[in-house]
Amino acid sequence: MKKRILITGATSGIGLKTAESLAEQGHELILACRNIEFAESIRDRLINSFNNPKIDVIHLDLSSFRNIRIFIDEFNQKYAYLDVLINNAGAFFDKKHLSEDGYEKTMAVNFLGQVLLTEGLLPPLKTPEHARIINICSKAAFSGKLNLTDTMFVDQTPNFKAYSASKLAQLMYTIDLSNRLKDNHITVNAVHPGSVATGIWKGEGLLMKLISPMMRNKADQPEMAAQTPVYLATSPDVRYNTGEMYEKVDHVMSLPHHKLEPDTIKNLMKITYEILKITI
Repeated sequence: MKKRILITGATSGIGLKTAESLAEQGHELILACRNIEFAESIRDRLINSFNNPKIDVIHLDLSSFRNIRIFIDEFNQKYAYLDVLINNAGAFFDKKHLSEDGYEKTMAVNFLGQVLLTEGLLPPLKTPEHARIINICSKAAFSGKLNLTDTMFVDQTPNFKAYSASKLAQLMYTIDLSNRLKDNHITVNAVHPGSVATGIWKGEGLLMKLISPMMRNKADQPEMAAQTPVYLATSPDVRYNTGEMYEKVDHVMSLPHHKLEPDTIKNLMKITYEILKITI
């Protein structure tokens, strides 16, 4: 059965290879991307390469709450339902940058923006009999630290501290949302793609300019990492699995439960929903 699948950050890396595999299988795709012109060129290539005309592009900037809300409105105007949401887009910054809403940009893109997008797409995801949400996360979450205060998303130190913290928050949201949606026939799972040679590992500082080429040389290729989100999006074997973190297609990882205490997750989501003005 062909599915309608939305992928964020589908112009490069894991997102692009995931889109290629799903397009080849004949699924309907919506590519949600910041660089709209580049995304349109990717769309045209996928249509021609796989003879699959059901590929659309909608502009999405996850660092902007305003733009995310515009995206959700546009999606809802064009589409009545969504089978699969793949939250793939991510960011890494080794210098302090604030989003237009005033939040540290790593946290804004990797967590706050993703939560706002996902919550806004829950109504069309609740329409199919069984829908799926897939969050491209990272084992970096296991070393992440969160200081749960009202200014946590502003004061966060950039670089790997912000990245691992954003991935821990993302994993907490995956678990929280999976529990909340278990009676709505929507599964929510995370993916650790491994060490992947993507364009995310760039930076402005000398350290990142030195180590980034070495990181890419030792990393796996995106084609390998894309196998897991493709599996989670399409396989009937995971139809009812939820609240898990997958690695290497069908391998479920053991989670650091000492970092995932229910009260901590509850407090994180309370702060997050207040910032995003979301009522649960």
